[in-house]
Amino acid sequence: AEIEIGKDKTDGMLATQGGRFGGWGLYIHEGRPKFVYNLANLKRTFIVGEPLSPGAHTIRYEFEYKDGTKLGGGGHGTLFVDGKKVADSRIDQTMGYRISLDETFDIGADAGEPVSEDYHVPFDFGGKLNKVVVKLK
Repeated sequence: AEIEIGKDKTDGMLATQGGRFGGWGLYIHEGRPKFVYNLANLKRTFIVGEPLSPGAHTIRYEFEYKDGTKLGGGGHGTLFVDGKKVADSRIDQTMGYRISLDETFDIGADAGEPVSEDYHVPFDFGGKLNKVVVKLK
């Protein structure tokens, strides 16, 4: 996600898929870039960076399966800011078949149930969101 942060608090959702019962979100919370993986409302894994300075930033999240081709296997998530790794964590298990039947993929806000309890919908991004790119390997 290519973003611009203002001098005022500019929290909000960059991209999300799913909701309370499973999914993921990449957002700014309390001035920090944050990724959450919600495993069927049973366990949430958070990957959080340091507070962002005002100005332009590129926020990137990468996930790599580590448990072979097993459906629902775990892996490793890494959060990058401006090309530098800022945080990472093991995600022990993923949802093997679906994220949600009644949630959407959202950019710049969360139009459904929140994927995490640390924000309230619609959680509109308060900065400038120039671009979001999703690449699948």
